[in-house]
Amino acid sequence: MLGVAVEEDRILITEDSDFGEWVFAHREKMQGVLFIRFPGNARSRLGETVVLFIEKHGMDLVGNFTVLQPGRARIRQYQ
Repeated sequence: MLGVAVEEDRILITEDSDFGEWVFAHREKMQGVLFIRFPGNARSRLGETVVLFIEKHGMDLVGNFTVLQPGRARIRQYQ
């Protein structure tokens, strides 16, 4: 997945926490990462929350590592 995102110049959307450490350690040239952290009791709102967040903040994802949780998001520049 990471290779495809880099090759196609796309933002990676993932729930794999290892990407955070990897992206910062290797300074991979990619559009951005949206890391989703939703606990089991909030999963029913996951899809709607991700779509609404991207609609509102889509351009903020470029060049950043974003962590999206229920009720909050943290956007951190990594490039």
